[in-house]
Amino acid sequence: MPPTRGFTLSELVVAMAVCAISLAVAAPSFSSLLASQRLIGTSNRVLVEIQSARLLAVHSNNRATICGSDDGETCNGSANWSSGTLTFLDNNRNGRRDALEPALRRLHLEELHGLQIGTSNGRKSLAFTPAGFTAGTNLTLHICAHNRREWRQIIVNLAGRSRVYRPLEPSICAL
Repeated sequence: MPPTRGFTLSELVVAMAVCAISLAVAAPSFSSLLASQRLIGTSNRVLVEIQSARLLAVHSNNRATICGSDDGETCNGSANWSSGTLTFLDNNRNGRRDALEPALRRLHLEELHGLQIGTSNGRKSLAFTPAGFTAGTNLTLHICAHNRREWRQIIVNLAGRSRVYRPLEPSICAL
C-alpha cells in the first residue's frame, strides 16, 4: 500500500493556531498603520485643495477663496473645516460665496475620514489674490485624530506657499 500524502489533523490544528496567533499580533499594528495612512492622505488632500485655490486665483486673475463648508455650496462661517471645504472665485471679495460666484472645488466630509480640521486663530476662510499671495495673515490648519491628538499642521505663509508640518510628538489638539 503506497504511503498517503497530506496532513494529519494535529498538524492542521497546529498550523491554524500559528496563523491565528500571527494575525492577533499583526492586527493592532495594521490598524494603526491604516489610521496613519488615512491621516497622511487627508493632510495631502487638504494641501492639494489649498494649492489648487492658489492656482485658480493666479490663472483666473481673480481672488479665490477656500473655506469650511457643510453642504459644498456655502461657507459655514466657522474656523472648523471638518465637514469639508469649498473653493470658489470671490468676485466681490466678501469672503463668502454669492449666487453668481462659481463653486469650483469641493472636499466632502467622507474624504476627511472623520478627522478634525480647523484653524486655531479663528480665520474662517483662506483667500488668495491674483498674484498668489494670501489676503490676510499666515494661516495654520490643524489636523487632529479622533483621540484629540494633533498629528499634522498645514501652514500657509503670506506669500501663499503652503507646507505640511509634522510634530515629533503629537500634542493636544488646538481646536
